[in-house]
This record gives sequence, C-alpha cells and structure tokens, in this order.
Amino acid sequence: MPVKMTINSSLHKKLDTAKAGLAMREAMKETMIDLQRTLQRSPTPKKTGNLRRSINYDVQGSGGTIHGQIKVSKDADYWVYQNFGTSRIPAIHFVEGAVQKVQPKEKLAELFKQKFKVD
Repeated sequence: MPVKMTINSSLHKKLDTAKAGLAMREAMKETMIDLQRTLQRSPTPKKTGNLRRSINYDVQGSGGTIHGQIKVSKDADYWVYQNFGTSRIPAIHFVEGAVQKVQPKEKLAELFKQKFKVD
C-alpha cells in the first residue's frame, strides 16, 4: 500500500527545501506509524498474532517527493486471503478499514501544515 507526497516544482522553488523535506518526511513517518498501528488492531485477524506482527512500514525519498509504504513480511502473505476472502474464508477488509479510518491523504496534509509552520 504505497502513499506518495510531492510538492510541485514551482512551490518547491519558493520553499525552504531542507525544512520542507524534513516536514514531509516527518509527516509521512507519522502517517505510516498510524496506519501500521491501526492495521495491527482489530479487525485484523489474530489467530496466532503472526499477521499483526508482520506489518511494518517504510519511508523513503528526498527533496520534493517522499514515499511511504506499508509492508507485510513474506511469512504472512496470506493477508490477501484474509482481507479479500476466498470461497471458504469470508472477507474481513481490514486494510480498507484502516485506510478509511486513518485517511492518509488528509492526515499527511494536516501534519505537513503543522510541521512546516512558518514562524
């Protein structure tokens, strides 16, 4: 589940690029942590706890573009069947629920504004 934040080039020229980049990275990291924590709670299946423990995040990029991604380790690749269901397993849709609850785009915008406040 990738999330991308980019500042357009004309705005990027007007901003303090170091401060904007740091604000973007911090906003993305906080958003990814919130998504990770939300995914590690109910209704994410917890028969053994392996799926919840296997959910991590990654933030990369620099300058005007930052990428955040939620990752599930290979030993829990069955998350797809749990989320979308099969002919024998009912769908739980825990990924969609977490995205709907956190609303990453709105959260990123708000966090960026907070972190980039011009004094």
